Formats: sequence, structure tokens, C-alpha cells
Amino acid sequence: MLIHYNASKYAVEGITDSLRLEVGQFGIRVHSILAGLFGTNFIRKGLVADADTISEASPYHQPAGHFAPIVATAINDGPSPEPIAEAVKDIIENKDSDIDVQVGKEAEGFVPLARTLSDRAFEAQVIETFGLPPIKG
Repeated sequence: MLIHYNASKYAVEGITDSLRLEVGQFGIRVHSILAGLFGTNFIRKGLVADADTISEASPYHQPAGHFAPIVATAINDGPSPEPIAEAVKDIIENKDSDIDVQVGKEAEGFVPLARTLSDRAFEAQVIETFGLPPIKG
């Protein structure tokens, strides 16, 4: 459903962490902005669901039909992305800013949970929050 999107976010986070360690010795600051879902029109401008994935014959039919509209609505009709610009400005102006800054309700809620809960407990919280099918096995 959103594997490619989530994988790219993890990749950017890893690159950012590595880059910070590499270039910090030169006085170059590298930060991450961990953003929630904002009204960016990203979905309206190019995300198309694969017909096979959402077809009734697909095992992904139910979860994709449930979860994709939640994300699409949050991105298409979500809050203004101005807080992200404000976070960038704060990072530039504040040399003591955190190395990663959570912006938006999803990031502000889930990032601290991911850091405090076990992996299984965090997954259970995500499944419950978004009404996803439980993990079997």
C-alpha cells in the first residue's frame, strides 16, 4: 500500500544520520524534520493505486480500501504545511535545535511512541490507530 513511501522516509532518515556524522567535523549541521501528514496535494498530483492491488480479488483489497483514503484525505485536505517551513527556519536560526524535529500530529504522536514502546507494542498501536488487519503468526 505505502511501502515505497515509508521506505523512502526511512532511507532519508538513515542518510541524514550518516551525513551528520560525516560532515559534523567541518561545522556542517544536518537535521531531520520528521513530518506528519500535511495538505500538500501530493496525492492529487500523481499517486495512482494499482488496479490489481485494489481489486476485490486482491488480498490487499480491504486494507488498501480502508487505509489509502485515510492517508489521501490527510494529505489532500490536511493542515497547512507552514509549520514545516517554521521548523526549517528554527533549525537555521537555532544552533542548539534538536537533530530531529517532529512536526505535525502524526509525527508528534508516533515518533515518541516508537522510541518508548517495544517494536511489537508500537506495531500494535499503529494497527489499532489506523484500523489495519492484525499481524498473524
